[in-house]
Amino acid sequence: MCSSDLKERLATVDTNIANAYNAAGNYARATEHLNRSLRMSESLGDLGRQAIALNTLAATHLQQGELRLAEELLRKSLALAEQTAQKIGLADALSNLSLILSRTGREEEALALLRRALERRIAQQDRLGESHALSSLGNLLERRRQYAEARDYFQKSLALAEELGAQGRIANSLIGLANVQFNQGDYPAALASLERAQRIARKAGNRDTLYHISDAAGKILSLLHRNEEAHRAFEEAIRAAEEMRSNRSEEHTSELQSPCNLVCRLLLE
Repeated sequence: MCSSDLKERLATVDTNIANAYNAAGNYARATEHLNRSLRMSESLGDLGRQAIALNTLAATHLQQGELRLAEELLRKSLALAEQTAQKIGLADALSNLSLILSRTGREEEALALLRRALERRIAQQDRLGESHALSSLGNLLERRRQYAEARDYFQKSLALAEELGAQGRIANSLIGLANVQFNQGDYPAALASLERAQRIARKAGNRDTLYHISDAAGKILSLLHRNEEAHRAFEEAIRAAEEMRSNRSEEHTSELQSPCNLVCRLLLE
């Protein structure tokens, strides 16, 4: 028989291995290790570990488009997290469940969950998570065309990310802010936000993000009749796309794995 300490270690190892398989897109193997971690956590009676395992398992199913199963697992994760003294995994489960709800047209409930997730991040003094939660609220409000409120959330997310020096989070907040600025007709401000995010993406070598930013920037420059600059932006987008194709083994950050969705949506309709 395994000791409790050994079971805890094995559960942690299985979860870490599952995360690696998720990042590689091997969801079948990720699910196998997560189910094993969950069984180990259940045998320990560790509600916090169970909540985390369920949340990660739900994320794995969500990656595969299995929304109903993912929602069921997340609601179980929430129920368990609520029972733990430290509310372990609560904010993550709230955020992921809100994503499913927004995808399936239940935006009011999604907003309520995101606001709860933000409150939890603040209570945990998780400042990076707080910046993420603010951006998530901004994204949903922007989709609901509540642009003034969305802009406020993105600006708060950006200010916090800048204070922390978190470059990826700064870029993400800038992209969200650019979406709102564009939808408000403030094309110069949107372009300025994208150009800041573009510099971060270049430095980080993030080709996927650079492609979307450069393409969107080119379209705005075209609207502003700055055609030569637009041409250069489109050329950069093409180069980024070609580099991605030449290195198909490159990892791509998904909506769940990253602090928030890195794909710039503006002008894609």
